[in-house]
Amino acid sequence: MQEIKVRISKIVDETPDTRSFYLEQLDGKSLDYVAGQFLTFIFSVNGREVRRSYSIGSTPGYENELFITVKRKENGEISRKMLDHFKEGDILTCLLPSGKFINESDWGNNLQYFFFAAGSGIVPVYGIIKSILHKNPNAPIFLLNQTTSEQDIIYKDGLSRLQNKYVNFEYQLFLSRPSTKSISVQRLNNLQVEKLVNDRVHNKEERENARFYVCGPTTFMRMVRFTLRLDGFREEQIKQEQFVIQENNYSAPLIVDKNNKHVKILAKEGIFEFEVQYPETILHAGKIAKVSLPFSCSAGQCSTCAVVCTSGEVVMTKNDILTDKDLTNGLVLTCTGHPATDIVLDYTLKN
Repeated sequence: MQEIKVRISKIVDETPDTRSFYLEQLDGKSLDYVAGQFLTFIFSVNGREVRRSYSIGSTPGYENELFITVKRKENGEISRKMLDHFKEGDILTCLLPSGKFINESDWGNNLQYFFFAAGSGIVPVYGIIKSILHKNPNAPIFLLNQTTSEQDIIYKDGLSRLQNKYVNFEYQLFLSRPSTKSISVQRLNNLQVEKLVNDRVHNKEERENARFYVCGPTTFMRMVRFTLRLDGFREEQIKQEQFVIQENNYSAPLIVDKNNKHVKILAKEGIFEFEVQYPETILHAGKIAKVSLPFSCSAGQCSTCAVVCTSGEVVMTKNDILTDKDLTNGLVLTCTGHPATDIVLDYTLKN
């Protein structure tokens, strides 16, 4: 369900260990996506299925071609495979674009945007920044990009072009191990985050109109988020992307009625039905029934499996991605979701 085939049309070296892969659908149609989302790819490695998600760096309306960017990960079997062996013309299988690390704010002139990125965390951030500037060229945007050295700057030329084109785009680069001795070592810490923000936000109205996007290693995101919360910014003003997925070790929730529950799936491909036996998740039961539901992390953190529940009740053991608004609109995660009643899940609705 929702699997598509894409062809690698072009490969661009971004840094010595990072490449961008330009993709096109085999049917020639354009993929519908939002800046900041990702694609989940399905690989076969030694007879087993392996899924990996890579952020989209392109921006609809800004570039004509969709591209993802892949950084080599130490001991990463898929990133090594992609960087060392994949070539132009190769065909890949992936799911439709998903992810909630996107700009959902109104395109108003009063909003001020702050982006904190580290390493390959710049990939979705780059797409979101371009989308904001494309819609509102006068939007004030501040980007702090933390990376290792001058040679490790992903999208170096693209970021420079944005800086030269938009006077309202402020860009600061921190290098933790610069190769040039004249460049000082800089590592972002909580005091710097507080100062960088408060130097640009001066009153209550500006604080209310500030929007923050954080993407990078877990410790980096935790530090930035914790600092912003201590500084009085609300949780809903801060968005972060999960790159490191933690294993789901949560036990099934306590459900009074442990009898089998009926699941009805509405999808473009048709209607599918199966039973869920406690304590299975909806996703696992679907696999057993040979119903291919979309998923990636299987840990309640990425939203690839999110779907609208139009009837019945679903209890989730873990949810690190859906907001209160999402839950009100009926969104649930099948990877950590357990039906408390018979349910209907509608994949035809835009989630």
